[in-house]
Amino acid sequence: MPLSSLLKRSRPRPALIWIPALVLAAATLPAQPKVVCAPEKPVVDQDEVISVSALAEPVDQTFTYQWTVTAGKIEGSGPEARWNFRLASQKRHTATVQVTDTQGRTAECSTDVELVEKSAGRGGAVRPVGMPRETGWSYLIGAEPEGQGKPYGLYSYLLLGSRPTPKSEFETRCLRAIEAYLRAVPNIHRLERDAKIDRSKLNITYLPVSVLPPDRPKDAPSDWAEQTARWILANDNYNYARARAFLQRIEGNHREGPYLVSYFAPLSQTTAVSDKVLFHDLSGKPPELVRKWVDTALNQAAQERYWEPAKADLWKVRVATALVVMGKSVGLTRDAMADWIKWVAVVKPAA
Repeated sequence: MPLSSLLKRSRPRPALIWIPALVLAAATLPAQPKVVCAPEKPVVDQDEVISVSALAEPVDQTFTYQWTVTAGKIEGSGPEARWNFRLASQKRHTATVQVTDTQGRTAECSTDVELVEKSAGRGGAVRPVGMPRETGWSYLIGAEPEGQGKPYGLYSYLLLGSRPTPKSEFETRCLRAIEAYLRAVPNIHRLERDAKIDRSKLNITYLPVSVLPPDRPKDAPSDWAEQTARWILANDNYNYARARAFLQRIEGNHREGPYLVSYFAPLSQTTAVSDKVLFHDLSGKPPELVRKWVDTALNQAAQERYWEPAKADLWKVRVATALVVMGKSVGLTRDAMADWIKWVAVVKPAA
C-alpha cells in the first residue's frame, strides 16, 4: 500500500470534527455583563424618595437586579428602584446594584447621593460646602448680560429655536423641558448666598425670558413648575429673540429644539472660531423623554466635568445608557440617544 494511503488512514478524524464545534460554541457564548446606574438627582432632602435606574448590557439578554443601599430603604427588584431617605443621616450615601445574567455571571454599579437638610424657598435642597460642583438655574432677563462679576465654572443655556404652535407636540416638548429645568436643580442665587459656594464651582444654566416670572411661594403647589412653564411660554414671556441670538453663534440651522448648550464662558462673549460648545439637540424627541433627558443632564452636570472634551464622550454614553430604560418604550437605542449630544463649532458673530 502506498505510504500516502497509510497516512490518510491514520489521520485523527475526530479532531477535525470536534475542534470546529468547540470554536463555534465559544463564539456563541453571551458577552460578559456590564451595568451602569444613575440616581434621579445627586442631592436630596431628608425624608425624600427618589428613583435610581440601572441598565445592564448586552441589552438583548435577561438579567435579575439586586439593589442595596448604605442608608434609608430601597424598594424594587428591576432596572428601576425607589430609594427612601426617611430617618437617614445627612451625609453621602451609596446605592449599589448587582445584575446577574442567565449564566450566573454578575456585574455591579454604585452611585452616590448627598443627603442635606431641606432649605426653604426655591429649589429645595442646597448642596453643602465641600462638594466639588453644583448646577443652578437662573433667568436671563431681557438684554441682561450673562455672568456679571466673577466668572462661573460653566455656562449653560436652555434655548428654543422658535415659538411653538399652541397645543402642538413641539409646545409640549418645550413645556416638559422647562418644567424639568425648574425642578431638577436649585436656584443659582441660593447656592451662592445660602450655601456660599464659589462661582468657579458652579454651573449656571440660563433660561432667557422677557420679564421675570412670578416667584415661587414658600408652600408652592405640586404643579408649580408646570404652571410657571406655561406662563413663560405665554404672551412672549420667553425671550425668543435672545435665544435666536445665542443659537446664531452655533454652527448649523437650529429652528426647533429645545436645545441645551454648554460652554466654559458666556456664549455671547465667544470670539474664537475654533471653540466648540456641547450641544444637546432634542428636536422632534418624545416629550416625556425630553423631560427625563433635561432632568438627567442638569443633575449629572453636578457630578461630571462633562464639558471637558476628554470626558464628554464618556459622559454622553453614561447619560444615554441611563435613559435607555425609559427610551425602550419609544424604541430608542443607547447609540441613537448618544447622537443627541455633540460638539458643535462656535461661529464668528456677524459684523
